[in-house]
Amino acid sequence: MMITGNIYLVLLRETPLGKKDIVEMRFGRAQIEALFRSSPCLLNGTRGRKDLQADRERVGQVMTNLLSNAIKYSPRESRIIIRTEQTGAAVKVSIQDEGYGISEEHRQKIFERFYRANSGNAGTSQGIGLGLYIAEQIIKRHRGVLDVQSKTGKGSVFSFTLPL
Repeated sequence: MMITGNIYLVLLRETPLGKKDIVEMRFGRAQIEALFRSSPCLLNGTRGRKDLQADRERVGQVMTNLLSNAIKYSPRESRIIIRTEQTGAAVKVSIQDEGYGISEEHRQKIFERFYRANSGNAGTSQGIGLGLYIAEQIIKRHRGVLDVQSKTGKGSVFSFTLPL
């Protein structure tokens, strides 16, 4: 990974990767964090059987970022649900939390470099606003899409889709 000026370049090492691998490669660490915060992680679905070509480390980095954010911006003892499904010629991974949610104003900006949404409910959290920017760049380099659906006070669902 290199950051040069305004360009973020991700070098990919694509290998065969199953849908179950996408979740399991980082699920253990996130589950430990969730248990520490008393937030149960649930894993739903791995429909479809076709593998995709992806960089295991980079997609794992995306999973770690999204799961860490779900834990960080959710109240204690709330659930985090991870879903995977094959939709046509793509694999979709979704991480749903019961957290504080993201306002429309912030949703339009959260994938910008160095942007941090100020959430009064989340307390003070560390970070410099690069996590979601980097996650989106990694998914784009895989010819995929990273998306968010959220309502303030209702939680968020971050999803990424990768082509098979």
